[in-house]
Amino acid sequence: MSLVADDLAIVILGAIEKPFTKNINKLEKQADVTMKILARYADDNLLPVNINKTKAILVHNVVAPPYPKIKYKETTIEFVKRFKYLGVDITTKLGWESAIGNKAQKFTIVHPNTESKTYLWKSEKYSEELKKLFVGKKYNHALFVVVDKNEILVDFTKGNYRLQNQSQDEHYSGRKRP
Repeated sequence: MSLVADDLAIVILGAIEKPFTKNINKLEKQADVTMKILARYADDNLLPVNINKTKAILVHNVVAPPYPKIKYKETTIEFVKRFKYLGVDITTKLGWESAIGNKAQKFTIVHPNTESKTYLWKSEKYSEELKKLFVGKKYNHALFVVVDKNEILVDFTKGNYRLQNQSQDEHYSGRKRP
């Protein structure tokens, strides 16, 4: 019989009412105890721990934090600023930027008749969705173009246009100038 433990997360909390440096000392001591317990459990159950894939992240709001020293059986655990756990990106600020960036975004399109409409599209489908919009509205590619709010031409016809800004954006479709 073989046992496999995968995607284990250990969360060690600091005390919000204590200064950051005292929290680091406490986290280091708690991590030491926790790593010894993990090592004993892994050894007792013949479970290998891939230390090369083991990472630590310090969630904080400090500009240049000192990091606690965490070891597993004398091997130092690497600290990272971001990692993916069960499909979710976790960062030192616990922000959702990377997760939101992969979700649908708002785009406002101002049509030639000045009608303004907001659409929810995934950024990687932006060119495809603009093409569908042009076909649906029966806009002629030879007569109409799309420009962003900075008046930069958006050439979505080649299918490889990538958005530079991941925030809500406004685009205009209008007649080409002669």
